[in-house]
Amino acid sequence: MLIESFVLNDLGTNCYVVAAHEGGPCAVIDPCAVDMSPVFQYIEQYNLTITHIINTHWHGDHVAGNEAIRDASAAPVYMHEIDAAYLPQAEKQLWFFLGVKQHLRPVDCKVREGDKIQVGDLTFEVIHTPGHSAGGMTLAVDGCLFTGDTLMAGTIGRTDLPGGSFADIMHSIQEKILAYPDETVIYPGHGGSSTLAEEKMLNPFLQM
Repeated sequence: MLIESFVLNDLGTNCYVVAAHEGGPCAVIDPCAVDMSPVFQYIEQYNLTITHIINTHWHGDHVAGNEAIRDASAAPVYMHEIDAAYLPQAEKQLWFFLGVKQHLRPVDCKVREGDKIQVGDLTFEVIHTPGHSAGGMTLAVDGCLFTGDTLMAGTIGRTDLPGGSFADIMHSIQEKILAYPDETVIYPGHGGSSTLAEEKMLNPFLQM
């Protein structure tokens, strides 16, 4: 499996390109900037075809590149059905936090807990993990979890934005994310990757 991360905005947001192998279809998870040219260069280098755009949640720094990727590839945008309703607020966030004026079209595909997103030979399972946002979701695929801003290396996502809840995020982590094996690798929305074993030992929020 190919997993490549890109940090393309001032908030340090991770965008991921995920594919089963070179020369096949791929998903772009959380396109994070208006200028996605490094992603396009990687796509060309590995002869990939963008077939899916997946947002782990609605926040502006995770959706800023939706239109650039969609215009270049005609790939549909996937988001949890709850967060899809918040998307107009992301335009305000983009201007406030990144100084970017961007019109965001509605998502193409609204998903929910348990849905499967097929990207070539890869099957992403949607796990509804609210707390950072009401419709935040984690994507499970082949021993990996793309956790968005729910669980990150050494910390958790903030819960003071619209739709956030500390109780919900802790429930999402304890009951859903930590249900996966310790060796599961997490790829978060900010910061480096980790494993669930490392987070159980080192993340202070999991010691509470």
